Amino acid sequence: MSGKPIFLFSLPRSGSTLLQRMLSCHSEICTESELWFLLPHIDAIKNKYSKSLYSFNSLRNATKSLLAQLPDGEDDYYHGLRRMADHIYDRLAKNGETYVLDKTPRYYFIISEIEKLYPDAKFIFLFRHPFAVAASITESFNRGRLGDYTHRIDLFEGPKMLAEGYKNMRAPSIALRYEDLVDDSEACLKQICNYLEIPFEIEMVQNFIKVPVGAMGDQFGSRQLSSISSSSSDKWKDVFSTQYRKKYLERYITSLDSSTVKIMGYDYDEIIRDLSELDCKFSLALKDRWRESMCCIYSAIEIPLLIEKLKKGRSKNKKHYIHH
Repeated sequence: MSGKPIFLFSLPRSGSTLLQRMLSCHSEICTESELWFLLPHIDAIKNKYSKSLYSFNSLRNATKSLLAQLPDGEDDYYHGLRRMADHIYDRLAKNGETYVLDKTPRYYFIISEIEKLYPDAKFIFLFRHPFAVAASITESFNRGRLGDYTHRIDLFEGPKMLAEGYKNMRAPSIALRYEDLVDDSEACLKQICNYLEIPFEIEMVQNFIKVPVGAMGDQFGSRQLSSISSSSSDKWKDVFSTQYRKKYLERYITSLDSSTVKIMGYDYDEIIRDLSELDCKFSLALKDRWRESMCCIYSAIEIPLLIEKLKKGRSKNKKHYIHH
């Protein structure tokens, strides 16, 4: 079968689109933006993360009933999902490429399940400095403001899940840091090619900027990226330059703990030291305080989902959903 999957595990705003574009320039690798398709099918049996306009309780109960009716239960489900995924990856390899790169940041939710589904796949873990990720999410997704409830889980839970996934999968996988990728991209790409057992091709370094970004890719970063640069490594110091935002980072890094940060390839004590030395300007930060408070409330009770359901209910051409 052509189109054997490579899974790229990372957080949003960690450089995964950059790495994807580089790898896509290799003659034996194809990729299509962000695929996502495994997430709902695996989460249907994991029963943990889904938010939707349909009743997830109904899906969970129906899936549980389905598994009970299958002779081998969950194993049959995974076998069927594997057959579907094999077909999709094979069809994506339109020119007979050896590999299909599946880059979907939220796959960090289901790392162990993906390994169960594809024990013979290739796995790349991409890490980035936690404060750089926080700054990039704040700047790109929330226009420089705190209180982004849609990506809160990526900041506070994502690093733990990603680190735990790599901790349990060191042997069959390869890991790299975004900072190393931009500092010496050729060396990093050679390591990846060696892991994939394919020859290094210089086009990955020379031609990646010509690769278009798909609908689900990093539209923000792609507009800024005209060359490989490490200039953003300390940008977090500008984004979090008030006393309140500095305190926010203190709470954030404490929530991750030193073991998570170490697995990601960073020095926890050095991060704490850099943060303590950060010069900050005074600000009441009223907007930040308000937005962070609302973010915590929104995240807890999913107000946006409720509002969306109410809007659907008031629509003149409303659709009827079965909720039980």
